[in-house]
Amino acid sequence: MIVPEMKIKSDSKEKIISGFLYITLFIPPISFFLILFVYFFFGKKSKYMKFHAGEAGLLWILRVALGFIVLFMEPIYSSSTGLFYLSGNPIIWILSAVLNVLTIIMIIAAFAGRSFKLSGIFDFLKK
Repeated sequence: MIVPEMKIKSDSKEKIISGFLYITLFIPPISFFLILFVYFFFGKKSKYMKFHAGEAGLLWILRVALGFIVLFMEPIYSSSTGLFYLSGNPIIWILSAVLNVLTIIMIIAAFAGRSFKLSGIFDFLKK
């Protein structure tokens, strides 16, 4: 659930670093440490960077969870090739596409200086 834009002031350095956080989501081991670094060190100085580090952290958790689901899916053995491959589960493909589209939307939003709250679903569940 994407909540309408929040008003948080930012300068160009903050926009670049925040956008870079989302780009690194495609490389999970690097992005984990970068997200923590930005959240705890730059987050003290900038609400904008702390916000985007939190949103990138949420996307990172979703991506890693999807990766574990794919990893532990039962592989199918092909007798003709002698190789194992994962079944083409359409739900996994759709979830992966949705996560990639959300990541690209957040990359563009961060570089543009905008703030969309993806974690609005958790606010809804708290009520």
